[in-house]
Amino acid sequence: MNPFLESTVAAPVSLPPRFMPSRRLRQGLLALGLSAGLQAAVALDINTATAEALQTLKGMGQKTAAVIVAERRRGGAFLSFDDIVDRVNGVGAKRLSAWQQAGLTITPAPMLAPGTEAPVVPGRVLVHTNMPAQGRGKAAR
Repeated sequence: MNPFLESTVAAPVSLPPRFMPSRRLRQGLLALGLSAGLQAAVALDINTATAEALQTLKGMGQKTAAVIVAERRRGGAFLSFDDIVDRVNGVGAKRLSAWQQAGLTITPAPMLAPGTEAPVVPGRVLVHTNMPAQGRGKAAR
C-alpha cells in the first residue's frame, strides 16, 4: 500500500453478527450449571457411598472413610445419624453436623411387607413387637 496514492485512514469493516444471548438466558444457563454441580455434591448417602466418595466430604479423611465402610459391612446399614455416632469411634455430633451441611444423607431402611422377615445382620438384634410371645402361659408347659 502506497501512502501517497491511497488513504491511510482505516475504514470500518462490517463483521458478521454474533450470537449474544440475553442476560436472562446467560443467568439461566449459569444457574442450571451450578445446580447440576450441587446435585452431584449433595447426593451422598452414607449407606451406599464408597470410601473414595466419602472422602470428598469436607473434614473426612481416608482413615475415617475406611472405618465407616468397614463398620457398615460389619453391622449393616446405618439407621440414623445417632447410629453413626454410636458405632463409629471418633465421630461426634460436631463432625457429623459438618458432614450433614456438606451433603451427607442417610437413606431410610425400606419398609418390609407383612409376612416377610428382616435380613439377618450378625451382631444386631431386631425386635419384633407384633410376634406372638412363645414360651409363656400354660400352653407352653
